[in-house]
Amino acid sequence: MSYAATDPHIRPGRSAKEIRARHPRARVGLIRAREDMGMTRPELGEKIGLCRSSVFKHEIGQSTPSIEHMVKWVEALGPGAGLDLFRIPQD
Repeated sequence: MSYAATDPHIRPGRSAKEIRARHPRARVGLIRAREDMGMTRPELGEKIGLCRSSVFKHEIGQSTPSIEHMVKWVEALGPGAGLDLFRIPQD
């Protein structure tokens, strides 16, 4: 099992503080938006054309998706989602 599937700091219900303790650059809003839609990383990845591990890396701020994938991501998350979800928190 991969690190992304087993990291307890990004399980549903964790606070932003708990997530950022492990992943300081995490895009918590992006994680919450996916969780609020009831989607897992593999389900979201399938909708937007990315693998689960890429979704994880983008959520924790380890990488940034292409504009094409950002648009697909926002469309998959629904009308309340926006590109601001992809901002990386500043210290």
